[in-house]
Amino acid sequence: PADQKLEFMRKVGFNAIWAMECSDLRKQICPEVQFFLPIQCYDLQQLDQFLSMIPNCQYDGFSMPIRNLSVDGIMLFLVRFYQLGVRQIHLLGTSKIMIIALAAFMARHFFSLVSFDATTWRKWAELSWYMNPHTLLAERIAQNVIIDERIAMDCECPFCKGKTFTYIKNLPETERTNFLRCHNWWSIEKATRDLFNASGSLLELERCLRARGVAAENIDQLCTGLSLADALKDCDIGALQSQLG
Repeated sequence: PADQKLEFMRKVGFNAIWAMECSDLRKQICPEVQFFLPIQCYDLQQLDQFLSMIPNCQYDGFSMPIRNLSVDGIMLFLVRFYQLGVRQIHLLGTSKIMIIALAAFMARHFFSLVSFDATTWRKWAELSWYMNPHTLLAERIAQNVIIDERIAMDCECPFCKGKTFTYIKNLPETERTNFLRCHNWWSIEKATRDLFNASGSLLELERCLRARGVAAENIDQLCTGLSLADALKDCDIGALQSQLG
């Protein structure tokens, strides 16, 4: 926490100046383009301090790196964004299934748009990591890995159809990397669509995650947090913060 506070204080002045400059330049040069204000904060107190430094900044949404925030930590920020009247959010640097599930529910019930980006699909492919299409966890599938032939290929993507894990691992390196890029990207896209479609209610979302084999404790934590967030979204943010811990 002390290091994070120091990092924030070291950069907040520059970030405030650049936010105002970007806002002004957008109006002058490309007013038709939306401006998502970068949020470089570690806690809500820092968020309030940063926003107080740019009272006249005009923006269309917030863009926030998740860094090492927990799911509950991200949820707290999102609810605060909602309370501030922001309705479009972009999360940088994540493709974890629990955060995608959180984003999907928030997109259905809190915001008009929630997007995210990550390079996981590409980086994992270059290291011969196969993304589990159900949990989005990594499985090593390089040539030196011994794979039990009894493990069935149950991925529904067009790249894996009719293939085996042994086939994938024995591909030449360049072909294997390209194969895994395609599969990993598809897996994230499919999970995002499924979770968004299942986010009409917490019960639907919970069922979707359980059917995918996600750890029960993670599902329970997410659903409890989302239930609290929905109930307390119009209360002082401290109420939710105290419940989430």
